Amino acid sequence: MLTNLLKNDDIRRIFHLDLYKGVPIIFVDAKNYFSNCQIDNAFARPVKVVHDSSYQSIIDDSNIIIMSLVKKGNRYRIELYHKIMEAYGHIEFKKKRDKYIIKKVLMGNF
Repeated sequence: MLTNLLKNDDIRRIFHLDLYKGVPIIFVDAKNYFSNCQIDNAFARPVKVVHDSSYQSIIDDSNIIIMSLVKKGNRYRIELYHKIMEAYGHIEFKKKRDKYIIKKVLMGNF
């Protein structure tokens, strides 16, 4: 699911994922929604999924905070927040044959 999220052009643009080469993209997953998730890299940047809540207070260009994950049937909604960009929103997925397809991206900078 996070891999598909990283491939989305809207999310890349809002979170500036293709900038800061060499600096890791860090998903802060304090609630362990993605406890077994492993992603090697994206946009020539390493990707980490951390479960330490202390990362939520760090103001960094690389930290994307996973606020919640809601599942209803075969549909999922992830809420994300990025402190530096002041970007917040949610991405809706549909699971089809073990693949997660992005159906809607509602993100904005505030």
